[in-house]
Amino acid sequence: MKLNRTDRRLLNELQHDASRKQSELAETVGMSRTSCWRRIREFEEVGLIERQV
Repeated sequence: MKLNRTDRRLLNELQHDASRKQSELAETVGMSRTSCWRRIREFEEVGLIERQV
């Protein structure tokens, strides 16, 4: 999976605080809430995200 700048920012934000609401994450990285949700699911499917604590 090729990651763009927004993907890397999203992963970075998740590493710092995975408990944040997706709407907050989306706003922080500059994407819609739906796009954010989809990207997180894709990250999980390919193994970039193993679990959220």
